[in-house]
Amino acid sequence: MGNGPDITGVSQTVPAGCAVDQVALVSRHGSRYPDPGAYNEWLALATKVQNGTFSGPLAFLNDWSPPLTHPPDQIAQLSVTGYLETYTLGTQTRLRYPHLYADNTPFVVWANSVQRTTDSARLFARGFGGPNATTLGTVLTVDPKGIQAGGNSLATSDLCPRYVDTSGASQYEYRQDLRYYYGTGPASGLPATLMLPYLNATATLFLNGPGYTYSTGFTPPPIIVSYTHDNQINQIVTALGVFNTTGPLPQIPKSGVYVRVRVNDAVYPLLECQNGPGKMCTLADFGRVIKAKVDQAGDFMTRCGLSSSQTLSNGQTTIFWDTKLPWIKPVQP
Repeated sequence: MGNGPDITGVSQTVPAGCAVDQVALVSRHGSRYPDPGAYNEWLALATKVQNGTFSGPLAFLNDWSPPLTHPPDQIAQLSVTGYLETYTLGTQTRLRYPHLYADNTPFVVWANSVQRTTDSARLFARGFGGPNATTLGTVLTVDPKGIQAGGNSLATSDLCPRYVDTSGASQYEYRQDLRYYYGTGPASGLPATLMLPYLNATATLFLNGPGYTYSTGFTPPPIIVSYTHDNQINQIVTALGVFNTTGPLPQIPKSGVYVRVRVNDAVYPLLECQNGPGKMCTLADFGRVIKAKVDQAGDFMTRCGLSSSQTLSNGQTTIFWDTKLPWIKPVQP
């Protein structure tokens, strides 16, 4: 999805006269082996196949078996391809934004606490930091089911009692694209708003600018990297509405600070805000767009049916500057 660099008619090259001073990169974990449910379906299929006899183009099925060699160690974990993807993304990010990281200085990567996302972040850190990553890098794992985490995580739906992952099952039985559309996309209602706390935190980071020290004493790095899951990625792009824009690219020579959204290798303009060069959004307008989305969705606690006694976060995401929360654990790359 979106791998063509100019699929929207907007070049991925930073517009002339502009320079990048902050980046928020959120990624799904790398490629993985199937989860237990999918693997059990493979086994059921294998049983049916082994009871049959095949010839011609299907003759290969006579010797077919599920491709996992060590299922107990592989199920739901990163595959070797996933190792390569996440390590490579770290290297690519370092090459893409060399001016945002000083060699041999500490850096931080955030990750959902599930093993495959944590491992993805560790491998990203090694690709980004190179030989010294294990001494300079820190992966902060965020437990979305941690004590009173509420909306203050990278998978906010895990502590939202009113969110049911199968709520759209009757509407998306026949295709994965419909599953995501009704499950976590534009037609999903509550799920489409669950990553707004993350977006609000991202807008806060950008509005405060690089080098800002928060009341916790923590100064976030210019490159904020977060690893989570495909459902959360879908919720983020749904909340942003970046897949709904078309049209020609105007030339708008303006000075100022702007925000743009890249999905894979493609640039997607925000539907509500394309008033900068390269259809970027001014930082102030980006803040207003995110605030309007948050206000329209309403209070996170109310939407999820949470009381103030159940969460420390009040439905706000602060993990990028409040790094000492009890549900955050540092891990070495």
